[in-house]
Amino acid sequence: MRKFYFTFILLFPICLIAQTDWEDIEPVEFLKELRVFEELIPEGESYSFSTSYLVYNDFADVIPIQTHSGYLVSKNGVDFNISQMGYLIIQNEKYNVSIDSINRQLVVQFSDPAFSYRKTLEDYSKLTEVTEEIKKRVANNTTYYSLILKPGYSFHSMEYAFTKDNLISEVIIYGNRPYSSEDKNNGNSMNRSKVIIRFTDFTIGKSVSLKEFVSLEELIHFDNDRIEPLGKYEKYEILDLRE
Repeated sequence: MRKFYFTFILLFPICLIAQTDWEDIEPVEFLKELRVFEELIPEGESYSFSTSYLVYNDFADVIPIQTHSGYLVSKNGVDFNISQMGYLIIQNEKYNVSIDSINRQLVVQFSDPAFSYRKTLEDYSKLTEVTEEIKKRVANNTTYYSLILKPGYSFHSMEYAFTKDNLISEVIIYGNRPYSSEDKNNGNSMNRSKVIIRFTDFTIGKSVSLKEFVSLEELIHFDNDRIEPLGKYEKYEILDLRE
């Protein structure tokens, strides 16, 4: 689920505030906005940003049940270090490794193309297949987009905010049920979890710090078809999901 959050954010961002201020738009307008953001990062360039996560059991709750801080660092737009929700993900062109320090496991998969995927206008059709409506509004030099998903998806909707400099500042994900399975009102269809993800400290190019960047070669070694953990992870269990 943690990886799905990140992948879904990259592919389909969104927004919900006071519906009276919204105007309906076509998916192509939203995709153009997203492409403007992506074009701020030249292909093959390093970039980084910090993230913070606030997890609410229900969207109306004031106090989060979980908080996390994280970051994304991309080396040359190809290799990635991603810290999110207590996990560290390392990816190169071939493989993706999730480090689970709690369970002392290294989960090895083939690389996820969504990490470096750039949108095209062909994604218009994909967006119309999953959304019921897309709305837009502008307030305080920030452009907001609201994407409401069709029934049957894990999320009900998302909120996406762009600054005046076309940077993504916040994504809010609304689920279709409370975050905690132990919620007493789980049967209430109006109860939906909320995850707020904030993005700060965008850095591009030579200013990106790669001093603590972890390469996949520091984690694992391939001996034919056998995977061996290395260094401080040598006692970790390997879960090979390359299928």
